[in-house]
Amino acid sequence: STATDMARFMMANLAGGELDGKRILSKRAMADMQATHFRNHPRVPGWAYGYYEGYQNGRRFVEHGGSMDDGYSALLTMLPKEKFGLFVACNTEFGGFGLGEASKEALVNHYFPVSEKPAGSRKVTNQTPASLQRFAGKYRGYIYCHTCPPNSGAYVPDPVEVKLNDDGTLSFQDERWRQIEPLLFELASGPRAGRRRLAFREGPDGTITFMFQETYRTYERVVR
Repeated sequence: STATDMARFMMANLAGGELDGKRILSKRAMADMQATHFRNHPRVPGWAYGYYEGYQNGRRFVEHGGSMDDGYSALLTMLPKEKFGLFVACNTEFGGFGLGEASKEALVNHYFPVSEKPAGSRKVTNQTPASLQRFAGKYRGYIYCHTCPPNSGAYVPDPVEVKLNDDGTLSFQDERWRQIEPLLFELASGPRAGRRRLAFREGPDGTITFMFQETYRTYERVVR
């Protein structure tokens, strides 16, 4: 599609299903499309219909991005309550995400700045090296073919590693995370500290089985 088409698509979404004085979808359908229907963890952003949600400066947004390996990527973001939309596309496979995220960060900070400093989350005080060690290990992104035969050539992502630091934080993707609830961690480093979450799920025996970052970034625990 074109940027103009996507702009009109966002205008219809943000106007409750109307465009140029004509109704395309009902208000109920538009609200249902943008509402949260599933979360991997109560404190982690979830899924709407086709959109995944996120938060910046206390404002909720819904968005969806995508890419093609022949040189195209794009990100569409909308703040329904603020009637604000942003669409960024690039002629590279991944550029649309980086540019889209940077543009969203800058524009939301400019037009919808934080009115007051958010209260810090309370740190879990009864954590021990043993209790934190169970989160460390290797995890694999969950978006791949789980039923393809071995050696079929199907894409399987390389595992990523979560490490336990001496200060009681976890290291993941060159960032540090501190525990704030039994299965929930908060970003403790960088400019977005305190604004992002990392959640885990445990099995019946207490073994960590999954890790969740934001909405669609789901990782399964790789058994050693």
